[in-house]
Amino acid sequence: LAASDNDQIKRNLESQFILQQSVLGINFSASIYNQDYLISADWDDAYDFKNGDHTFYKNRIQALNDNRTISALKVFDQAIISEIDSTSSIDSIYQRITPYSSSGLSAIHIDSSIINNSTLDIRNFFQNILRFSGLLVTEVNSLVGLSKAVEQGIDLVVVNDNAIAEYQNKMGEVTERLTSRIQNQTHQKVLLAKYWMNSDPISEQVDYDPWMAIPAAQDLDEGSTVLVNNYRELLPFTATYKRDFRLLSYGPEPLDSMEYIMGKFAGYKRNFYNSQFSTELNTFNLARYRFATIIITLDGIDLDMQKDSSFVRFVNDMSNTRKVALVNFGNPKNLVHFDSTVTQLQLFRRTPHTEVLAAHILFGGASGKGQLPVDLNRSLVSGTAISTPLTRWRSVS
Repeated sequence: LAASDNDQIKRNLESQFILQQSVLGINFSASIYNQDYLISADWDDAYDFKNGDHTFYKNRIQALNDNRTISALKVFDQAIISEIDSTSSIDSIYQRITPYSSSGLSAIHIDSSIINNSTLDIRNFFQNILRFSGLLVTEVNSLVGLSKAVEQGIDLVVVNDNAIAEYQNKMGEVTERLTSRIQNQTHQKVLLAKYWMNSDPISEQVDYDPWMAIPAAQDLDEGSTVLVNNYRELLPFTATYKRDFRLLSYGPEPLDSMEYIMGKFAGYKRNFYNSQFSTELNTFNLARYRFATIIITLDGIDLDMQKDSSFVRFVNDMSNTRKVALVNFGNPKNLVHFDSTVTQLQLFRRTPHTEVLAAHILFGGASGKGQLPVDLNRSLVSGTAISTPLTRWRSVS
């Protein structure tokens, strides 16, 4: 009650919500929006995103993401679904969702009343009309409700019942009726969500290998790889004969799969800097690579300008007089620190397959197929994507 009249207390309570939900890895609380809390005009101002401060909710989503907590925005209720056949209603929903999805909204909590509405194609509505590619979440309290949810395209189901075994068996029956393509899409979205919740580096994950057994996982990797900036059409590298390529690799271990493919296209010299043994990213005298083409890889590194400002300045200065391509495996927020003179390739996770994919994109054996999913700054906005021509046969060995 004190929070209704004190902004600082309200913010402190919201921060506590975030910390509590990080234990679960997914935010099901009312800390973004929930009609149950709209008990007075004061609470309406505090919780109703339709009348509240959009910046406040954007910051909340980003804070949840920074804590690797999936945020399930609860915005669709029966009042909206009753007008779902209205074009103006859809436009209104789209305008309300876009600011949050572009801020990194990872899930939408859908009321069961929508699931039970046979006039709405959930999967088509969210994916093709609203252009939302995150997790779709709902709660069910019956086996019939579970069947409808899965058939309608829900990715994550919260069961309000103790008979978990019965629901698991029913889930198996329902998913068998889905096409393999839809099954794969749902599995991939949930697995990537679980990865995002896992704060441990990929190289330390004991249970990583089974992920690669998911059918079409490689298609997902290729579909989410983005060439964000291609300064003066640096990529693909075509003239490679006697060209001085230098690979500066920063991360927990060498990128052996990437280097294997690079070696098929061109000679290069590599410097590997182990991020596990140093809290700062190494820099050196630019005169060492006076005529070189520089390829820099960041593997699972979250740049912090308080300690990494020298490294960022080093890369930006180097790009003013040399050709520089940055390959970022992991957090796309790293990209905002670099000048437009740095060619930037974004891959959201490192696996042997994405290493190979990155090498092929650099040298013309493949092209990035994805789009930037969030707004990073004024120049790097959601939907950014640059295509490159295929100039070489792709190595499959």
